Amino acid sequence: MEQQTMRKTFKYKLKPTIEQERELERVLGLCCWLYNTALEQRITAYRRAGISLSRYEQEAELKAMRADFPEYETIHSHVLQDVLARLDKTYQAFFRRVTTGEKAGFPRYQARTRYHSFTFKEFGNGATLDNGFLVLSKIGRIAVRWSRPIEGRPKTVTISREADGWYVCFSCADVPVQPLPATRQETGIDLGIESFATLSDGTRIFSPGWYRKAERALKTAQRRVSRRKKGSAPSQGCHSTGQGASESAPPTSGLPSQDGAHLGEGQRHDLSRGLADGQHAQEPPPRQEHQRRGLESVLEHPRFQSSVCWEAGCRRAACLHQPDVLWLWCPGRQGLIRSLAFLPGVWN
Repeated sequence: MEQQTMRKTFKYKLKPTIEQERELERVLGLCCWLYNTALEQRITAYRRAGISLSRYEQEAELKAMRADFPEYETIHSHVLQDVLARLDKTYQAFFRRVTTGEKAGFPRYQARTRYHSFTFKEFGNGATLDNGFLVLSKIGRIAVRWSRPIEGRPKTVTISREADGWYVCFSCADVPVQPLPATRQETGIDLGIESFATLSDGTRIFSPGWYRKAERALKTAQRRVSRRKKGSAPSQGCHSTGQGASESAPPTSGLPSQDGAHLGEGQRHDLSRGLADGQHAQEPPPRQEHQRRGLESVLEHPRFQSSVCWEAGCRRAACLHQPDVLWLWCPGRQGLIRSLAFLPGVWN
């Protein structure tokens, strides 16, 4: 009889050095930035030209994008392809829900605090094991806390950031199914209040109360976190105490805001040119300085031609454009936050 196998994921805690942790944070931030830019590209292409971009059309632009932006040259190509595959999966799920009449839930922009993992889609190509260490392409050898042996054939490797640190998940195929041997014995189990369970032979199993103890500790930690301001230093220091740890932002320097709340309606198409705003936002002026200068001094800048001003919620921005590029300036935020290219002939 042929042995049954299954697909199984094995998860282990990573022990990166400080330099490796910074590199992991940087890669994660760049993947988040690419995800938002690719989503914006799809939205703009459909709204302005009625074009539905596919995952493969966007992947075809990765080579030119990596040539234009050296920071993406340091990331394995499979990681970038997986980012676009994730976006395509969210679109497919959206269309499926629309077809079945469920609540649609259009794909959303992801903040850095909500983007927690990246994947090498082929084990051995960019991610492999060497003498108990996890070797990641262009990141280095990372120590792993092995809690159990890996079974089967590893297929993909996912690096994830959680509240208490970094983890690696190996998705393995052909993992043998090991059913428990038959004992030819039967028993009855009664779940109770005084004891967790009582067997038919009179054996009582008492509950250690771990869940209730952890629940009380979590309740205390959550009250402490709820009094903190989101994004402040104390809130970012609560990685191991409460749920607020999942909201802490990684220190990805050189990256502008990822939340997409400031985006106008349909404002990009070209994937490589859309990433160009990261270059202008790498060294923004100090926050206090461009608050003091205000909107008027920006409009008088000789490089730009002033255009229309608009209201977006409680934020006021000025649209400053050159041929083929739109610049958005938000006083009091991050300076030049977007420079977005448009489809030829669509932008007037």
